[in-house]
Amino acid sequence: FQFASDLAGATPSAFLIKNQSGQNVFSLDSSGNTKIAGALTTQTGAFDIAEDYKVTDETIEAGDVVAIASGETIQKSVAPYQSDVLGIISTKPAIRLSEQNSPNTRPVALTGRVPVKVTAENGPIAPGDYLTSSTTPGVAMKATRPGQVVGKALESYSNAGIGKIMVFVTISFADP
Repeated sequence: FQFASDLAGATPSAFLIKNQSGQNVFSLDSSGNTKIAGALTTQTGAFDIAEDYKVTDETIEAGDVVAIASGETIQKSVAPYQSDVLGIISTKPAIRLSEQNSPNTRPVALTGRVPVKVTAENGPIAPGDYLTSSTTPGVAMKATRPGQVVGKALESYSNAGIGKIMVFVTISFADP
């Protein structure tokens, strides 16, 4: 590999990494725009893209189902089929969109696979079932009627109490 900078003017306009053939495989320009040729591989267990949102409740943690509190602030979901549900707090985002040094924020998964807190209060959960908010704050349940959902279950759950399963995040309206 070769490190180089594009010297089109008096100051470099881009930082480049080239392969053995002289082709750019990575570039970062003076505006902060980045280009990557090839795949972006993440660390083990990081399978989602998340965006930071402000919290006032410091108990919000990975796996919680969250809803809009006001503006860019989130809170735990509090009702079944909650219409303003926004997503699930990510455990370890592969890509995290955030402002540098932004205090009191949590990463909300926009897409991908994440663990979610679940309850079987609306029946046992099977892979492929839609999940929605439940009566327990921050916890998902099986969706059995039309409404807002947070994703599709990738695992089963039928135990009493609250557990965690993997879900593919798809915030949408569904009619199971």
